[in-house]
Amino acid sequence: MAYEGIFISAIVFLTGMLTYLFRDKPNMAIGFRIGYTFASEEAWRKTNEFAGKAFMGLGVIMGLMSIIWNVVLVTLVMIIGVSLIIWKGYIIAKETMELEDISEPAEGIVMPLDKVDVKPYILFQLALIASYIILLALSWEKMPDTVATHFNAHGSPDRFEPKSLGAFLLPLMASAFILALTYLGRDPIALRIPRGNIKVVLKWSG
Repeated sequence: MAYEGIFISAIVFLTGMLTYLFRDKPNMAIGFRIGYTFASEEAWRKTNEFAGKAFMGLGVIMGLMSIIWNVVLVTLVMIIGVSLIIWKGYIIAKETMELEDISEPAEGIVMPLDKVDVKPYILFQLALIASYIILLALSWEKMPDTVATHFNAHGSPDRFEPKSLGAFLLPLMASAFILALTYLGRDPIALRIPRGNIKVVLKWSG
């Protein structure tokens, strides 16, 4: 159903437009909100300018693909696109923050920030993914060629896809996206709203 893919595309485009419109001033509601962008208005501006344009471009691409592709394939494109935008935005924000000169000294005692140990969480997620792949391999031949990928409000399946897409590729792509976000959490600044003079903290923790 093309209208579902177009609807998702419109949401992605609107997200990009709002991100771009609110690129000049940090806020708590709209934009690429991570520790680095909250710590520097320049990092906020550069990151949100990039992310806004990128999300609008992704929305247009997804909209065009919705005409000839089904919503599952469009969703895969969205997962890949959003992942790349988040990663690139993180790099832009981090590099901009690190390149800025320290204009004001830190107040009080400067405490170094240690990287967050995310290994247990990553190992747990990898174990779940491996278990799913093993279960999928053992039951692959017994599975029908098409599997249900969407259910209506009554719990009845209303969309079917080839099992290679619905049972293998789509779940693994979504899992990889969550895994990447978990890995990003190892940076003590990235997923936190900083307090105080974060530039000096970065110097001590780098």
